[in-house]
Amino acid sequence: MRWRTAWRWPRAFPHFADASRALTEMARVSRPGGQIVIAHLMGRDELRAHHGRHHAVARDLLPAVAEMRSLFAHAGISSLAISDRPGLYLARGIVGAGEG
Repeated sequence: MRWRTAWRWPRAFPHFADASRALTEMARVSRPGGQIVIAHLMGRDELRAHHGRHHAVARDLLPAVAEMRSLFAHAGISSLAISDRPGLYLARGIVGAGEG
């Protein structure tokens, strides 16, 4: 079964050991044209500060916008919008829609 949207775990992305592999798998199980959405209710800097206070997750960070674009492209996901601001990190893309 292939899914139109491969996202169901808000705030999980920083905790994946291999972000590239995770996105590639999300794209693989999504239909062409399906959306991939990565969302976190903290921006990258906020999350870095928050996780920095907790040794177990100190290295679990969100990628910079340029790095996320690269990760999306590598996984065959075309970037629609990637935003990093206080209170929200949001990356949206389309599977198999060419480079974005």
